[in-house]
Amino acid sequence: MTLTEEFTHKYVAILRCRTWGEWPEWNRFFLPAYEEPLPLPDGRRLLLSIHVATYAKRDRPEATPAKPLVKAGPIVWRGRMETGYWMGMQYLKAPEDELPLSLHYEEPYEGEIDIQLHIGLTHSASPEDLALVASPICISVLALINLTAGEFLVPVAPLQVRALADHGSQLSDAVVIAVQRRPEIVMDSVKEAIERFVRLRSGLDRDSAQAVTVAARRYVTSQTEMDPIDRYCDLWECCEFATLFVKASGGKVGRVAQALTSHWNQTSDRSGRCRARVGHQAPVRRSRKNRARGLDAPGELAARTDLLEDVAAELLRHSLGVPFSSKGRVFDRLSSLAPNKPLQPTGFAGG
Repeated sequence: MTLTEEFTHKYVAILRCRTWGEWPEWNRFFLPAYEEPLPLPDGRRLLLSIHVATYAKRDRPEATPAKPLVKAGPIVWRGRMETGYWMGMQYLKAPEDELPLSLHYEEPYEGEIDIQLHIGLTHSASPEDLALVASPICISVLALINLTAGEFLVPVAPLQVRALADHGSQLSDAVVIAVQRRPEIVMDSVKEAIERFVRLRSGLDRDSAQAVTVAARRYVTSQTEMDPIDRYCDLWECCEFATLFVKASGGKVGRVAQALTSHWNQTSDRSGRCRARVGHQAPVRRSRKNRARGLDAPGELAARTDLLEDVAAELLRHSLGVPFSSKGRVFDRLSSLAPNKPLQPTGFAGG
């Protein structure tokens, strides 16, 4: 594959970062295009060129806020809006809510740089598919700069992919609207759950208590993570640490299956159901080789992450002494597998 005129569909991915070091002002370099080994979800290969662009310096030390520049570079959405309830890249909305959804784009600020990935394709692609390829490359370049230059670059906006045209670029940023029921919180129920947690935690040894703490931390960070690959990895780490001391054969996936089965069988309001036998596979079986296994099929990353989130939530509920949820993908799967007999060893196999 060579960079020829047939690559008529052009895009740019932008990762805007604030800087700690002193960069030359208003500077730019780019590297020759190369063929990226990671394909799009549909298997197409693409040509990429990495660019780095700097803007005006910021006064040091940082005693005052950085100032926005005027017509200095591409405008970006910095990941927040004045209205709505945000969790990571999700915009939560109750079924009855009616709220305006508008994204505010901003110029570069003093002391910021862009890591840009210019993309060439023979046919058009969605920004979401391109972001699955662009995100790990831009993050890798950021890490490379920090390691080799002694920098501390920090992203100030989500990665954004635009279609390039003859006269500017076409803005298209993905926002996921998640419809969630707004619960009425009962203080006595919260107090009871925390009391149960204290009783459980006081009986743990030091290593087990630390593992549960890490699992809870990874679950919380997954809810606010803005990169889909990092979110997947957070959830997989939550599953790992929530089952770190579960005794089972079959490695990590065997531990997950054992923990889910124990959690299901110990839930008091399911006493009328048969007792399940542990399986050696679980709904996360395709993740067993490493925690970022979702990368082997980028087009399925969102669906796998949704399932993994449900699995991680049930494992964490088990670790924190919370009964099994009465809804969700894991509940539905276990409820329908074998209503009149114990589950077989393959019962938890992921689809």
